[in-house]
Amino acid sequence: MDPDTGTMVREGVDSIVNPLDLYAIEAALRLKEDHGGSITVLSMGPPAAERALREALSMGCDRAFLLSDKAFAGSDTWATSRVLSTAIRHCGAFDLIITGERATDGDTGQVGPGIAAWLGIPVLSHVSQLQLRDTSCLMATRLTEEGYQRLEVRLPCVLTVVKEIAVPRLPTLRGKQQARKVTIPCLTASNLGLDPETIGLAGSPTRVVKIFHPRVAREAERIEAREEAQIRQAIDRVLEVLDNQGFLTPKRDACDDRPYESATQQIQAEHALSSVDDHARLRPQGKKEIWTLAEYRGGRMDTTSFELLARARPLADQAGMLVTAVALSAAITDSDARMLIARGADCVIALESPCLADFECGTWSSALVTLARDQLPEIILAPATTSGRALMPHLAIMLGTGLTADCTDLALDPETGDLLQTRPAIGGNIMATIRTPRHRPQMATIRPHSTRPLQPDTARQGCLIRKMLDPQPADTRVKILGLDCESHDFENLEAARIVVAGGRGLRKADGFRHVRALADALGAAVGASREAVDRGWIGYPHQVGLSGKTISPDLYLCAGISGAIQHLAGIRTAKTIIAINSDPHAPIHEVANLAIIGDLFEILPRLTKAVLQVRQSDHLVAGTENATRGDI
Repeated sequence: MDPDTGTMVREGVDSIVNPLDLYAIEAALRLKEDHGGSITVLSMGPPAAERALREALSMGCDRAFLLSDKAFAGSDTWATSRVLSTAIRHCGAFDLIITGERATDGDTGQVGPGIAAWLGIPVLSHVSQLQLRDTSCLMATRLTEEGYQRLEVRLPCVLTVVKEIAVPRLPTLRGKQQARKVTIPCLTASNLGLDPETIGLAGSPTRVVKIFHPRVAREAERIEAREEAQIRQAIDRVLEVLDNQGFLTPKRDACDDRPYESATQQIQAEHALSSVDDHARLRPQGKKEIWTLAEYRGGRMDTTSFELLARARPLADQAGMLVTAVALSAAITDSDARMLIARGADCVIALESPCLADFECGTWSSALVTLARDQLPEIILAPATTSGRALMPHLAIMLGTGLTADCTDLALDPETGDLLQTRPAIGGNIMATIRTPRHRPQMATIRPHSTRPLQPDTARQGCLIRKMLDPQPADTRVKILGLDCESHDFENLEAARIVVAGGRGLRKADGFRHVRALADALGAAVGASREAVDRGWIGYPHQVGLSGKTISPDLYLCAGISGAIQHLAGIRTAKTIIAINSDPHAPIHEVANLAIIGDLFEILPRLTKAVLQVRQSDHLVAGTENATRGDI
């Protein structure tokens, strides 16, 4: 990293195809094999990026363009998507644009939706399946936190794809030989008619102001568990930790809803909630606003909506700003509005329309653009969910401002009022603090479960502003067909209170039966390392880490996971981590609260049996007590 500009130094470093873009290339190749057509590959980077383009050609792509110019250097995602969209127009007519869901270095997932916004075409993110219905329409399935959403979209459009889409093929010898002969044109800012002041570092709304290395170590208790007595001691200690945190009795599901329901019951009907039809009456002249986007999931307000308020409230108190929660839904109840106010909002704006019942990027972006241009918020925060990661970059392009993705920390510069947004980068190996000095609103997505919601304050007062929108979607080119929540290999890790995960140490797919058995005993969700997913032992929805899901469970118990920095970035905010690994030097032990050094194949089955015995014993005791009380 360049310490002065905070940008990556690419000169002298070998360029490879972004691993997630290989899945996009494979998806395009399969469409070509089934339906004909040609594939053009574009890459923006230094001259060394030509090597990556030749790899794509050797896989079967037809032509390639390198976008390389010193004027492009230092581009953030806003400027990058502008250059790429301009180059796409320059290359001629197109039907479909496919990208990987994100780049593994920056890990923002912003470029695909940004390109769609610049080109004015629909975008579907996190696509796991696609089928071309005819020359003008395709069917797609996208991965969400709730399950698999099925959609129909008219061409042209942009798709960002996840690893489930296809297994990338290897280049053939003949393909490599042919790729060496191809002349790859180089497009510059001049070729594309781009003003250097509007691209590169000069034209980027965001600026990296600080880079530093993360600290993830915890005070770990280590137990050697190689001999019989040591194994018994380790299992007893795990049971003690589980019992102390209430995970053994009574049995609770991985996604226990009772904390939410309990908090909801505290918000009584008489809790102060006024209605305002004129937003200007709420905000005195000169009073700035922080917006948080409230998401519905499963028919109710998602916990990430409350986490955002916990981020926004201290910032607003420091700067004397208002916190406004903006909810897009078919309808929002007074009870939900009261909950948002009790959790930290001063005002709730409900954008209501039947077309907002399900997420569709173009329609949601259009609704928010209109509102933001009218109300001019200072800051907009959204959760880094599958919806937020698609919506916010699209919205940033439409509003002409910058965006920082997957933030784990926020602060305000007391002198400038700039939002200091800190996020992991380069596979989680560094942390970068970013600001948007010249553009407003300042925008950021926040990693789900990177903070805890505020306790509800029933004494807080606030108002609800309802805005009814056109019942017809803003983008009629996308049609939502339904949601499949019953997939056998789907896991909602983000909502899980307990996650039991396995990695390469399980040796083969059958090893996951030990993980699943313990997860079933604890009422937990099943997670996995990237290595286990890449080997095909378990599906992508289970993947935890930088290229998978960021989770914050009360308990994370993992076995056979060494703890690569990318994986650790996904579990940083877990309340308690228990690690089982035979390697005493595995990095996972450094971040665990309880590190057990031993054979997982010996420990996991015995731990599962012990958990079941404790629960059965507690169930019998509880049953006896209930019977005794009944006799009395």
